[in-house]
Amino acid sequence: MIDPKAKLWKWGPIDGHPLYTDPFMDMICVCKKVYGVSWSDVFLSFRDGRMFAVCEYDELFDHGEKLFRKFILDDKKREKYYGIWKQNTDRAMEYIQSMSCEKITALSEKELSEHARRIQTFYDEFWAYVLLPEIANFGGERMLKEAIEKAHPESSLEIIEALSTPEELSFYQTEELALCRVKLLKEEKALEACAKVLLDPDELRGSEERWCGLFQRAARPDEP
Repeated sequence: MIDPKAKLWKWGPIDGHPLYTDPFMDMICVCKKVYGVSWSDVFLSFRDGRMFAVCEYDELFDHGEKLFRKFILDDKKREKYYGIWKQNTDRAMEYIQSMSCEKITALSEKELSEHARRIQTFYDEFWAYVLLPEIANFGGERMLKEAIEKAHPESSLEIIEALSTPEELSFYQTEELALCRVKLLKEEKALEACAKVLLDPDELRGSEERWCGLFQRAARPDEP
């Protein structure tokens, strides 16, 4: 049970539906049996095609630290579970890439059902092993932060910032820079470029697949 008065960890809102998160929720229970602990209690809210998650901060990070110490710091265990995840993921990608719209539409009802079951199995296997590092990362982050604060109390913030700063631009930073380049054009050209983007998304370097953040925001102009 989540205590609403406790410090809460919040995630979202992002695009999502119950169907998409069903394997994730199932694997939370599986992970608890396999690894001893899993996610802490999670409250998921769905509304208008968006999802939002909340759980207790301390409980989540406590679970993460247990997993980090038991599985991530142990080289053999870490390599074992990474190997299983990699093997499962490679097998899933090979199968998915072997399918096409033409092949799927040509399947019989029985074959389509079998295809769906295989995809579901791949999805379950993915979450069963990816949850281990995902949860453990919370504990590793806290352990590192506490160690730095103890060793260098006067400069801990600067050290943590230096260690956590990505060496390369993130997707969103790259996206924002691209938008800034459009903004730097002369007014007429900028308006023309924006019109092309709105009327033909392919004009902006290719596709929504490349600039999904931009088009998600464009689809919801009333949101920040």
